[in-house]
Amino acid sequence: MDSTKEYKVFISYSWTTETHEEWVYNLATRLMEDGIEVKLDKWDLTPGDDKYAFMESMVQDQTIDKVLIVCDRGYKEKADSRKAGVGTETQIITPEIYGKANQNKYIPIIVEKGENFDSYTPTYLKSRIGIDMSREEVYEEGYDELLRLIAERPLYRKPVKGQLPSYLFEDEKSHFKTKNIVKQLKNIIVSRPDQANYLISDFIDEFKNSLNQFQISDDELKDPYDEQIYSNIKDMEGLRNDYIDFLTSICKANLNFEIDVIINLFEDIYSYTEIQGSETYNRLQFDHYKFFITELFLYTVVILIENSMFKEFNILTSTKYFIKSNKGYNDGVDFTIFKFHVESLDVYRKQRLNNNRTSIMADLLVERSVINNKNYKEKLLEVDLLLHYISMIKFKDGFSYWFPTTYIYLEYHCKVDLLRRLVSKRHFEKVKIIFNVDTKDEMKLIIENLKRPTNGYSRSYSNIPGIANYINPDEVCTSV
Repeated sequence: MDSTKEYKVFISYSWTTETHEEWVYNLATRLMEDGIEVKLDKWDLTPGDDKYAFMESMVQDQTIDKVLIVCDRGYKEKADSRKAGVGTETQIITPEIYGKANQNKYIPIIVEKGENFDSYTPTYLKSRIGIDMSREEVYEEGYDELLRLIAERPLYRKPVKGQLPSYLFEDEKSHFKTKNIVKQLKNIIVSRPDQANYLISDFIDEFKNSLNQFQISDDELKDPYDEQIYSNIKDMEGLRNDYIDFLTSICKANLNFEIDVIINLFEDIYSYTEIQGSETYNRLQFDHYKFFITELFLYTVVILIENSMFKEFNILTSTKYFIKSNKGYNDGVDFTIFKFHVESLDVYRKQRLNNNRTSIMADLLVERSVINNKNYKEKLLEVDLLLHYISMIKFKDGFSYWFPTTYIYLEYHCKVDLLRRLVSKRHFEKVKIIFNVDTKDEMKLIIENLKRPTNGYSRSYSNIPGIANYINPDEVCTSV
């Protein structure tokens, strides 16, 4: 498709009511703003012009790409009875529809529905597939479909034929539903933010449904096991990107959404990391989900920090998660439950490939950190380490801490931004909630207690750096 091509449409409609005329006018205006040339009587006819000649010229004009026929009760009545201007247009359009080769030039836009979808579609258009724009809930989706149809950029395009895949009889892994919901959400955030919560719920439901397609049963897991897990992790990248796009959109829009939505999501998806029934299983068959959930939690925190949502960050790392597990956990668990060791990568794959890397999981997390042309590597490393410190602060009497898988990628001169900015009083006041402190002295004490490095990978010469590597306790709140 040539992106420089000009597209032109004519809108045929009935002057049913002032409200309806305004609806049509707003649609035409939006199409113009989106780069479509619109021929409309409201701005193309002036006193003295012949409206019937105008209608005929619009229908027969070869430069008109589409004729949009806005179907409501008034339009149908006038078209079917051949009354008024609509009736004249109908007499001109009907032979064009039945006698011309270009069958998709005339598009019914359904703005009013009776008992059936096409109740108010003129008889001569009954066989045509219309675009539903009859309610606010479907307007954005309908508008996107219309715009794509005019600009010859349909959502579903016939791909270039490739070679037959080796996995011919496997179902293709798909995430297009979550991707489409994110697109709709972005539109609604701009036009009707009060309706966004409906799509947030739809996205969460579809996201969980999409996870099902990646399940591997015990008999489906074939040697080499690690290769199948590695392949599934790769296949899940698109779904991960949809989640990041989704969470980024609602955080940037300042919708004041409840963080419980995300907490409940993590509680629900934990079940994918273990067997839920009584059938036989291989403990490795869930490893791709373990990697995915750890990665998802990291990016959730990345996005919350990016948007200064420190209260939500604190809730996420302080709450008790009541997960669906066959291991019990009736009293709830802390956020470190979502930090997994992926055995198939860091044991089996390393052995099979004779790989001497410290952690294949760490390597893969970093390799996948460029998303939609944005490099998240530094923020990912920062959050991984930050979660380690926070788990040590909040659960000092426990034994389960967040192990920062990617700490081996930290360079000596690396500066963890959220920590080094603690020199600022303003910054401290904003972020102190995530450390469970109220005063700078409490913060200084925490830094003193965590200043020593802690044990890292068993076969690595490097330890996990202490928090004092990034902020001197004596410098906390020393600047404005």
